[in-house]
Amino acid sequence: MIYKSIKYTLLGILATLALYQISPIGDYCLGLGTAVVFFLFSGLFIIFFVIFLAIDSSRKIKKGKKFDYVPSVIFTVFLVCSIILIQMRDKFWTSEELIGFVEDDKKKYEEAEGTIEFESEYDKPGKLILYKNGTFQASVNIYSDVSCYYSGDYIIENKMLTLKREGLEQQTNKVFTTQYRIVDSESLLMPLVKGFGKIAIEKTSLNEQ
Repeated sequence: MIYKSIKYTLLGILATLALYQISPIGDYCLGLGTAVVFFLFSGLFIIFFVIFLAIDSSRKIKKGKKFDYVPSVIFTVFLVCSIILIQMRDKFWTSEELIGFVEDDKKKYEEAEGTIEFESEYDKPGKLILYKNGTFQASVNIYSDVSCYYSGDYIIENKMLTLKREGLEQQTNKVFTTQYRIVDSESLLMPLVKGFGKIAIEKTSLNEQ
């Protein structure tokens, strides 16, 4: 009985700690450190699962004891939850209506001067995604390998985009504000508050509605 308690508790704790690292529920941050910790706990979970599987198989063969399938069930649940949590980051239940990147005037100047040879989305200050179910996700690149994600609802009325979330400006370190004017001719979201960067629209289906 003690052996089973230790086995279930250890596997449950390791699985929970691993899944917590990739949980996209609410506001969260992801980076290289997150991946390292996830694989560390996942690796320990798999190692102990194999050890317990070997012990249980040996006990069944040598002592004729009933094989314990609970660890296999825990392992299956862990795999399914991992896949679901990873898919949840892309909100598989809805589709993207707009994708835009916050423009960095300093980087644009350096690029024009020829001092930037390559730029990816992780070089941008932030990324905004609007979903068709009326929600948005604003991501801010804190470091080169760490991004933080903030979610909420949005509305669009008379070419005005409003991100319905209190404290967004402070939470994103003034990368995002809450109101933008949609300029279709320039594919831009223009902030109504000074001190915030324009958002260059990379993909949108708003005009198709």
